[in-house]
Amino acid sequence: MNANISLSLHTDDSNADTQTFEELCRAHLRAFAKGAEKYASETNLSRRVSHWQEKLVPVLEEEEKRPEFDIHVYGRNVIETMEEEILRLNPKSTRLEDAPLRKVDFATVTQTCPRFEVCRMFLASLSLMNGGNVDLGQVSPDGTFLELELLKSTIDQPMETYLAPSVQS
Repeated sequence: MNANISLSLHTDDSNADTQTFEELCRAHLRAFAKGAEKYASETNLSRRVSHWQEKLVPVLEEEEKRPEFDIHVYGRNVIETMEEEILRLNPKSTRLEDAPLRKVDFATVTQTCPRFEVCRMFLASLSLMNGGNVDLGQVSPDGTFLELELLKSTIDQPMETYLAPSVQS
């Protein structure tokens, strides 16, 4: 058999319709290599996505079991915890208003909270700061200490009475 036999086939090579057997084999090997390379990269991506899903699904399932975040409930918890701690720190004061020390370490406010609730309590504290209920006291340079000062216990909920400027006449 002659190695220079010409075959007329349509392949990915656009150089000619007629190729030798050797050229045809090379073209098929190149196409196979490209396909194998694509398959390997898709398989690698599939493995990475699968690994990511394996890690993420338990986290999402755990999140679904947690209580819903209501900033008003958490804000009330912050205030109540601060009030209890202030009265504990000021044993001679019978009323919260008479307590000379009204500052509480944020770590004390969150000491009984599960870890995931600490950020919720912090967000509620920021909302309380915005509402004038607490003030940010001393913060250590390394961020390990944050002090909150109780200014007032009554939580205003301005969104209940808020009217947008476009509604106001």
